[in-house]
Amino acid sequence: MRKIVPLLIAVLAAAGLVTVTGISPVSAGAGGATTDVYAVHGLNLGGQTAQADGGTNVTVCAGDTNPALIADFEFGDIIGPVPVPTGSSLPLKVYAGAGVDCEAPGGATLLIDQTLASVPAGTVAVIATVDPPSQVLVLETLALDAACADAGNGRLTGAHFANAGSVDVLVNGGAAGSLVYGEDLTADLPAATYSVQVDLGATPIVGPANIPVTAGNNTIVYVVGNQETEGNTPVVPLIQNLAIPTCEAGVSPTTTPPPPTTTPPTPAAAPVAAQPTFTG
Repeated sequence: MRKIVPLLIAVLAAAGLVTVTGISPVSAGAGGATTDVYAVHGLNLGGQTAQADGGTNVTVCAGDTNPALIADFEFGDIIGPVPVPTGSSLPLKVYAGAGVDCEAPGGATLLIDQTLASVPAGTVAVIATVDPPSQVLVLETLALDAACADAGNGRLTGAHFANAGSVDVLVNGGAAGSLVYGEDLTADLPAATYSVQVDLGATPIVGPANIPVTAGNNTIVYVVGNQETEGNTPVVPLIQNLAIPTCEAGVSPTTTPPPPTTTPPTPAAAPVAAQPTFTG
């Protein structure tokens, strides 16, 4: 993924949302707290089939202010973190195409015009995607679990932001839980490679795919795009790796790890006896 954090911080500072100390002169939260915000481009308008396909370029603007927050945001890109004052309001506009002039967009197509009314505390992803009931392009927020994990463990998170109905998530062939749009599942796991599959009814729409979970890392799988019966844009998993700390002695993580396994599974492997315990 491309990293343009210094530019984003400079633009937010110019807009009065972030100062060099991370505290907004206008709308900082109590005690000047900041939230780590990641931007996720999940608008699969060009029918891309993988995260690395590129295409579906958009421009992200802070309202009508130049320069753009992100002048060339490609499908599958995940950018951040950007420190934003907790509780602040973010007016955002997303235009089709790269290099749009935010002050004078001309004939550029405005895809999203939305204000994030109050940035929540912690670590947050802002996902550009499609709301299934309304079929409107929107920005959704997701709180990311950045709590510590036990030594030797990583974290696996699955988040449903596809234009699809309820899906079932399978890990190592066993059911991990069901998700509707906007929901997520998370579990702390021994570092290994896991077989992950997402089913819509009886039809797999993601995987089975080998997903490596490494110690001190939250592997986040965002599922975006359309179900096959609702258009020509496929469902695509976007993967983000978020570093998380290792718990000190006597500190428990927020999620429950399953019994350890020493043999990394493959997609064709039979379900293992002990399945991960996921929380939503």
